[in-house]
Amino acid sequence: MWVMANQGGSFYQFEPTRSGKVATELLGSFEGPVVVDGYGGYNRFKDESKIILAHCWSHARRQFKDIEGNYPKECKEIVELIRKLFRIEKKVKSYEELSEKRKTESKKIIDEIEQWLIKTRTESRESSGLRSAIDYCLKFWTGLTKFLDDVRIPLSNNEVERTIRQAVMGRKNFHGSRTINGADVAAVLYSIIESCKKVELNPKAYLKYAIGEKISGREVKTPLDYAKFIRKH
Repeated sequence: MWVMANQGGSFYQFEPTRSGKVATELLGSFEGPVVVDGYGGYNRFKDESKIILAHCWSHARRQFKDIEGNYPKECKEIVELIRKLFRIEKKVKSYEELSEKRKTESKKIIDEIEQWLIKTRTESRESSGLRSAIDYCLKFWTGLTKFLDDVRIPLSNNEVERTIRQAVMGRKNFHGSRTINGADVAAVLYSIIESCKKVELNPKAYLKYAIGEKISGREVKTPLDYAKFIRKH
């Protein structure tokens, strides 16, 4: 199940493959930033001028959380530095303030993290878990630091992680969709219901509206547009 998400909605699409070609299809003509994990299928966007490929700090942090039992001192140091980045994001009240904080406070912490990664790498054992975690961050360093210059880019893609959780829980509860058609139907319903929840719409009421509009031959508003419409009227 492929997923795209932001604060305005969630979109699910089932495909029987993990090929990066699916990501290209999903984004279509979209232009702007996309925050991803380290999956190699997203490398195709590196050279596309219309896509700003950014990487997720939560995934970077997870590399160290997974090995902190073996490297408690080192992991505590780097996790605390990453935590400081998220604390800055939580304090701001506007995009203008966020832009300023990122150029000053966040940039300072990023420089500390980079120095820590380089120094600790030279002290780590080759092929160790610590070396692997550090190399993950250095490999995606360009994408991890894109947020400094673009307020549209969040620090993490946790929004997507929360979104995909619904499909995972559904799979556990009803043991999958059995067929591709069933998975497609599930994807449509997940997209509608989760998007409604994000914009505080009653999913049942929205489905009733959407079916009525479709039967009448009228264009169906997305949950976000419909929420704006009813609040305006």
